[in-house]
Amino acid sequence: MAGVFQVDREIFDNRIWQNPAEFRLFFYVLGNAVWSEEGVKYGDILIQRGQYLRSYRNLREDLMYTKNNAFKYYSLSHIKKIIDKLVADGRLEKEETDLGTLFTVVNYCKYQGFDRFENVDQEQIKNGERTEREQNKNNNKKDKKVNNIYIAFDSYSDNADLRQALRDYSIMRNKIKAPLTERAVTLLLNKLDTLASTEDLKIKLLENATLSNWKSVYPLKEEKQQDKPKQGKPNKFHNFMQSDEIDLEALAEKRRQERRKG
Repeated sequence: MAGVFQVDREIFDNRIWQNPAEFRLFFYVLGNAVWSEEGVKYGDILIQRGQYLRSYRNLREDLMYTKNNAFKYYSLSHIKKIIDKLVADGRLEKEETDLGTLFTVVNYCKYQGFDRFENVDQEQIKNGERTEREQNKNNNKKDKKVNNIYIAFDSYSDNADLRQALRDYSIMRNKIKAPLTERAVTLLLNKLDTLASTEDLKIKLLENATLSNWKSVYPLKEEKQQDKPKQGKPNKFHNFMQSDEIDLEALAEKRRQERRKG
């Protein structure tokens, strides 16, 4: 028998999936049931949509399987037991005829219909539209927030370089997952005013913070103080201090006085 039929993926979450023999038998009947709305005439029996005519012995042959390189068959009693369970579970209905057992798949039209999938598709479309609206709403909030921050930057100074330094700093904060809030912008601008009295210095502070991925601006390190002049060491002769400049006249006078005393 050629053709196709539908199987819902929910079957994998169903208890029947845990019982191989039960699943195989039900799946076999479902897959071979008549699809046509008009049904199929077989002898004196009209096999309607969702029905399958088959004897137990033929089902036994149909469900043959191999194990350890040998053909295996379910016993007729086991097949009858599985069918009775499927009937009790409300999955199948059965009717005995002269040509075999007429099985009816309960809710076959539900299994093979497209209405429930269309409903799912419509719901998915609605969910997608709702998600898109929410995303657009969130994006609008983000755009408005960014615009407010840039307006604050532009209002802070007419210096194009300083405004660009502020924007670069804001972009860096976004990259490190610590975006500026409007409150944080106010604190940042106030801190710049405290640390720097010129716009050139503010630019340097911002550039330094941007390059260092800092969440705030900090004072620049002061340049090292120039080395202080070395103090002269006491001279072991005459207790004079060494220095770059020596009073030669005083030194000569000191020596003359020492010679007179000698």
